[in-house]
Amino acid sequence: QDYLDVTSESRFDSEFVFQNETEANKAVLGAYELLRSSTGIHSNNLFYDQICVQSDIEVAPEPPAFGGRYTPMNCYNATPQLSDIPITSWNGMYTLINRCNIIIEAFESNDVFVNLNKTSPSGLGHLYGETVALRATMYYELTRCWGDVIYSLLPITSKEDYEGLSLT
Repeated sequence: QDYLDVTSESRFDSEFVFQNETEANKAVLGAYELLRSSTGIHSNNLFYDQICVQSDIEVAPEPPAFGGRYTPMNCYNATPQLSDIPITSWNGMYTLINRCNIIIEAFESNDVFVNLNKTSPSGLGHLYGETVALRATMYYELTRCWGDVIYSLLPITSKEDYEGLSLT
């Protein structure tokens, strides 16, 4: 009967992942992939709609017939007939923040990382620092574009985790 009780080789718990640099690096790279694919801050999404607004240095102004991509109010637009890129970026940044919170909590609860000498450089310490910096970058981008935002340093895994959170 023990033969039938096996764990999937495609699933790893945080104790395994965050005990060595190679596996922890894979988790952090997954966070960087979210930065690339869903936040829109350094691609032709939020950067184009909000950061370059009326800037003749990064891009040339467009006539209104092209949909008003340089209108700052597009950041607050949730109607489907206009740009939905800023809302997608908002969701993408919070998805990345939550992923970073999960990774940071996993580091901080792992015995190998807890017992690590924090006074000298290490691969695990570096990856932890990258994750903290990545989360801080997302909060910077959120406040730069929207002002006061919801701030949480804890992973959100259920509705109860985010109820009661408010603007900071």
